[in-house]
Amino acid sequence: QQQQQQHEQHQRRPWRVWIKVDGGYHRAGVAVAHVAALATSVAATDGVVLVGLYIHAGHSYAAHDDDDCLRYARDEVAAATAAAAAVATVVDASIAIAIGSTPTCSALMHAVERGERVEMGAVTELHPGNYVLYDCQQLAAGACTRADVACGVRTTVLSHYRRADRGADVRADVALVDAGSYAMSKDTARHASVPTDAPTCFGLVRSIAAAAAPTNSDDDVQMMLVRPSQECGQVVPYPSAVGDLAFDTIAIGSVVEVVPNHACLTAKGFAEYYAVDGSGAIVDRYVPNRGWRLQFDGVGGGGGGDGGG
Repeated sequence: QQQQQQHEQHQRRPWRVWIKVDGGYHRAGVAVAHVAALATSVAATDGVVLVGLYIHAGHSYAAHDDDDCLRYARDEVAAATAAAAAVATVVDASIAIAIGSTPTCSALMHAVERGERVEMGAVTELHPGNYVLYDCQQLAAGACTRADVACGVRTTVLSHYRRADRGADVRADVALVDAGSYAMSKDTARHASVPTDAPTCFGLVRSIAAAAAPTNSDDDVQMMLVRPSQECGQVVPYPSAVGDLAFDTIAIGSVVEVVPNHACLTAKGFAEYYAVDGSGAIVDRYVPNRGWRLQFDGVGGGGGGDGGG
């Protein structure tokens, strides 16, 4: 009987819904011009209450520098503000107005740090998903510097293959590591320094020392991960994928770190995350929440981070 009463109570509670607004990405969401009509429909529906609007400017990943990211951010804020104004004409309630792409949110933060005035319009929430870690995609967009990237996959060097021993058609030394597509995913990123005739780069490889205290020096990254199979990947010289590797610095059995192209997909493949200090020593362990659970208390999230990026 108690369970039946609780079920009936939950059934009487309204569904809290967000309207996804298309701010130019064109992946999902309703156009700003049609937001008011949809909000009107929601308001007229029993058992449903509108709690917010959400925009994800995923097209900002096409940016090439911080100025590009800031232009996308201003467009995102303008679209959110316009959508909020449209909804305000038909819904007499205070709702959340959220934006959330890592390149745009990073650019807004950088503008504040420079002392610039940042107009946020009607925006009340920021939901960047990748922002906490960064990765090679964010580097390519200009959202961060190499020293800002705070994640990597530690992998063990399994074997060495010198190009001189493998035939005239082999252009580079290779170190085989135990990080393949299971560990890194096969998401790509723009690596401007990598020639078009080189293998696709699936991550930047750096020493544990460089990973623990990263800088923007080119000396930190002289190798990259290519040709990942399920469990293994090949490490070759960066950025040309041509020439010799300094095998003495990556001895068989030693550990290096790979900066992923897309941290979200890479992180999803691991059950535990470890925090390290400036010496590279592990100082903390974090077990991420897995799976979805129902919330009946009327409190819950909205936009869903970067919405898949």
